[in-house]
Amino acid sequence: MGRKSRTVIEYRSYALPVSFPLMVLTGDSWHISDIPSKRLHFHNCLEIGMCHDGSGEMLLYDAPVSFHAGDITCISRNVPHTTYSSKGTTSLWSYIYTDPIALLGNELSSLLDDTFSLRSLLCSSNLILPEKDQPQLSWLFLQILKEMDMKHPGYEMIVRELTMTLISYLARVWNQTSTKETTSRTDLHILQPAISYIHDHYAEQFDVNMLAEMCFISTTHFRRLFSSQVGTNPLNYVHQVRILESCNLLRTSEYSISQISEMVGYPTLSNFNRHFLSLMGTTPSAWRKVSDSEAKPTILTYSGWMEAEAMPAQDDDL
Repeated sequence: MGRKSRTVIEYRSYALPVSFPLMVLTGDSWHISDIPSKRLHFHNCLEIGMCHDGSGEMLLYDAPVSFHAGDITCISRNVPHTTYSSKGTTSLWSYIYTDPIALLGNELSSLLDDTFSLRSLLCSSNLILPEKDQPQLSWLFLQILKEMDMKHPGYEMIVRELTMTLISYLARVWNQTSTKETTSRTDLHILQPAISYIHDHYAEQFDVNMLAEMCFISTTHFRRLFSSQVGTNPLNYVHQVRILESCNLLRTSEYSISQISEMVGYPTLSNFNRHFLSLMGTTPSAWRKVSDSEAKPTILTYSGWMEAEAMPAQDDDL
């Protein structure tokens, strides 16, 4: 019996402007095919989407969830997903990609985090919200698109205010959903202190006992719950966060590989190289040099997609 193939996941990294870390993807090029992609993908930033027309399903991890025209979606930076339309149709989308913490500044971000658990939204959210239930989200989203399109004087200030309000609503809904609706969401909510800590302190050395204490559960229960909800054990998750951050540094900085190794939490270069190769399917130096490798690692690397994925030929859908 042959070895079972691993699911291929694309890492799509969007280079947001440093001075204004928000970008909009919209227009007729964003018609989504009815043929499911053979790959899931995730991003380096928060994705907020709006379906303007059509219907279909969004695959979150391995679970399909239906969407319809008018729906607003909110997908955190680490949730693998893909979108496909109903059979025989295409759906039209617009997307906002942003780093809310960088966009809004430390003071406002801390306020949102204290009030609405912003970091929970950034780490694990996966929302599909009908327009009839949250009409204010659609209005805010469309206003941001309008301001980003027109770019009249003062538009950046207005977009920041609109985005803060939009994200506040989304965080409120996410908190309510994650604590009240389903067992899986409740279990994931229990893990949020540890997940947030990992993302904020990935370069530091800490153990699973400390993470379990943050969640007020035993280490044994923490390991079991983490694996069932996140899909991997806590140590592997830490390595994933570290390696993905190293990908950003390799792409956007002039730091040496040994410097980046230390910056993301690996005191020895050999340890960094080993984990990088395991996750990315290539070495850090090769990853830095080659933007479009012929190899197909477990996590494929892209610099962000500026158009919807090309619709494949029908005879490729086997």
